[in-house]
Amino acid sequence: MKTLLGLVLTALLLGFAAPGMADTYTQLTLPALNVRIQTWTGGGAYDPIFPSTQTWNGVPFTFAEDASGNQVWMGNMDVPVNVFGATKAYTIMNSAFGAFGSVNGSIEFFGSGDGYYEMDLTQGINIRDH
Repeated sequence: MKTLLGLVLTALLLGFAAPGMADTYTQLTLPALNVRIQTWTGGGAYDPIFPSTQTWNGVPFTFAEDASGNQVWMGNMDVPVNVFGATKAYTIMNSAFGAFGSVNGSIEFFGSGDGYYEMDLTQGINIRDH
């Protein structure tokens, strides 16, 4: 899995569902954090969620803070997952800036064989400006 082009990515979960069963989640921890988001314009709004676990639409996300106070990653990142059989991916991410309709990057999933999926992240559609 890979994200491209200056994204802030705070959490990622892969979802699995068997027929007749509720979703189960495999939470992935980002390999590094490099930005303290509270230093951004209006960043104080993030104070209550770092560090914590939040649940949105039934999906749990854990928000971490490293020893330097960084909470998010900004930039390109490869996240090796080594998880097979995922049918859904849930992310919490936003762009640092952008104009409505512009593509701010993409997220790619690489599976075995011909398994590949890419989704563009379009400002105002499936990603928002911080």
